[in-house]
Amino acid sequence: MMDFKNLFDIRIYNYFLNHERLADFLNVVLFDGQMIMDTQDIIILDSSSSGVFLSNGQTIKRTRDHLLLVSLNGEQCIIGLEHQSYADKRMFQRIMEYDYLSYLRQYHIYEKNI
Repeated sequence: MMDFKNLFDIRIYNYFLNHERLADFLNVVLFDGQMIMDTQDIIILDSSSSGVFLSNGQTIKRTRDHLLLVSLNGEQCIIGLEHQSYADKRMFQRIMEYDYLSYLRQYHIYEKNI
């Protein structure tokens, strides 16, 4: 049986693997449609993260739909995209987990290089 609930999310994920579409989308959302960002300004990063919650020792693995490294005027930022076909009241918690795991990974990389 087809999982129609997630079908839209999968199609949108694949749609935004195209850098031109990503640049257009980000220009509309971030710059009111002005063509500020170009395809060369976007790098798609590995979006899977895993780690252990320091508070309770629980091991978790999470994957954002898209994680982008964007460069503008010599500055870099990371943008995470999540595609939802329905309103999910728990989404804020998932975003916090993604961010926590990203920071934890950066911390471990930093510790290795000290």
